[in-house]
Amino acid sequence: MSESFDDLVAGSRRDRSGRQRQDERRPRRRVGRIIGWSILAIVVLAIALAVLVGVATTQALSVRENLSSAIPIAQRAQESIISGDADAASAAASELSDAAAQARADADGFAWRTAELVPVVGQNFAAIRVAAEAVDDLATDVVVPFSSFSLSDFQPQDGRLPLDRIEELLPLFSQAIETVGDARSSLAAFDRDTLLFPVASAVDDLDDKLSTLESAVGPAADTVALLPGLMGADGPKTYLLAAQNNAEIRSQGGLIGTVIAIRAEDGRIALADAIPATSFPRGRDEPIVELTGGTADLYGSQLGRYIQDSSVTPDFGVTADVVSAYWQEQTGESSDGVITMDVVALSHMLRATGPVELSNGVEIDADNATQVLLRDAYTWSDDRDIVDLYFAETAGAVFTRLSSGDFDIKGLVEGVTKAVDGRRLAFTSFDEQVAERLEGTSFSGVLPDDNDDRTLIAAYLNDAAEAKLYVYAAVASTTEVSCDAGVTSFTVDIDFENPVTYEKLETLPRYVSLGRFYPRGELVTRFFVYGPQGTTVSAVQVDGGNAKSRTAEDLGRPVAVTTINTPPTESHTVSVTFESEAGASFADVETWVTPMTKRVESTVSGSACG
Repeated sequence: MSESFDDLVAGSRRDRSGRQRQDERRPRRRVGRIIGWSILAIVVLAIALAVLVGVATTQALSVRENLSSAIPIAQRAQESIISGDADAASAAASELSDAAAQARADADGFAWRTAELVPVVGQNFAAIRVAAEAVDDLATDVVVPFSSFSLSDFQPQDGRLPLDRIEELLPLFSQAIETVGDARSSLAAFDRDTLLFPVASAVDDLDDKLSTLESAVGPAADTVALLPGLMGADGPKTYLLAAQNNAEIRSQGGLIGTVIAIRAEDGRIALADAIPATSFPRGRDEPIVELTGGTADLYGSQLGRYIQDSSVTPDFGVTADVVSAYWQEQTGESSDGVITMDVVALSHMLRATGPVELSNGVEIDADNATQVLLRDAYTWSDDRDIVDLYFAETAGAVFTRLSSGDFDIKGLVEGVTKAVDGRRLAFTSFDEQVAERLEGTSFSGVLPDDNDDRTLIAAYLNDAAEAKLYVYAAVASTTEVSCDAGVTSFTVDIDFENPVTYEKLETLPRYVSLGRFYPRGELVTRFFVYGPQGTTVSAVQVDGGNAKSRTAEDLGRPVAVTTINTPPTESHTVSVTFESEAGASFADVETWVTPMTKRVESTVSGSACG
């Protein structure tokens, strides 16, 4: 049956309408497909990034494990080098190198570098990578090369220090300084506040260790560079050892009791003449060297008129000039430098050499040196010089042992370090280049000239009654720091006790406490208290009451001076307050006190403004 015309028209209209609707849907479908594929791509990319970050995170755990293991390995390598166990040092260095290299490898690659690009978390991956690279560089450029050496390599052989072996260390130290400096610079590029706490903490910890290493490597490199020349590699040298007697106190520890000449040539050292301080001219009309500024004002001409009193100043450079001038006047010989050392420093060296025997048959070791040389020896004779002569004899035996190589080199390094840190051993050279390198080091025996690294308060004690009883004295210091309206106050209390009893005094030779100007047994002590740069003295008290005192300036610092008389079994407290200008800032506070034979306890509390 055929369709009517109307039916055909209607069908045609339906077809056109359907095609129009299809045409309208096609663009919408394409947009939908594009959106769909885009979402899918984003999801896939996110999944890929998540996978890559996940892979990187897994690698990070491996990095952490390897870096964590590196620390005890490095410590083991250091201990092995110091102990002279070359095989153990080499094995530890190799193990450290493997762990560091693996950490570096894990903190790299496509997944890791991609993770570094992710916002927020990426910088943490970058910081970990840089830390791993730093540790690997330290292992490769520092630990492994140094592991081929041990302290025993530098032990004197047949009386000669192996200068050629020492010189082999120079390029290693140069490389170490460069590597540590580069590592710190790399870590400094990261703002710790933007890192996750565990990462920031780890980076800070590594940087702290690098800072400690950096502060040690520099001075060590200088020492190694100087040592061959100091030991006479380029010609004979003469050094003067100014031995201090702590029984009669001076700023640096004790009066100069004996001066001993030490010769060094081509790595060989030997003791020459030893002259008691009482054999040098005393009471000169004029100081043997020119004294200027605060030094002359505070300590007077006696600093340069009596060699025994050349240590009344805390400036060892001045002491060295006086001692050298006296030596040249007495012997006609010039010197290349001066060393100073007290009995406690000598005892630290005895721990390395073992006991030595005096000519009277008495054995001296690290544990009894102070007792024997500063107490017992005074009961052996009425000769005032006897103690200083026994010190010279002990020092001679120790140096003979050292030059022969018959000592524990690790113990010697520890002993010298302890003596220098305790300000009981100092050295100055008259060679300008050497002096420049020593400037500012612990060896120099000079107060720092600024507050940049530490804010230092120093209390120096000097005997004023010819008493050799300070071996018994007890000293402690307490420093309180406070801030008020931008002004920082520093109050230091020095507790001083004379525990000697009258009964004990009767058992000692009269020259130990002559009693010419003050009653026997009474300690008359001058206190010279140096404040931080940029402050002034605001108060001086003794036992809580205002004290008779005066103020001056020395070495760029304010100084308060007062004298106290302390009879047997009594004690006093000297208090000095320094104040800053408003707005001044200070580093961490530290207090120095003249080294005593008994340990000086020093505490600091409070904080400065800023």
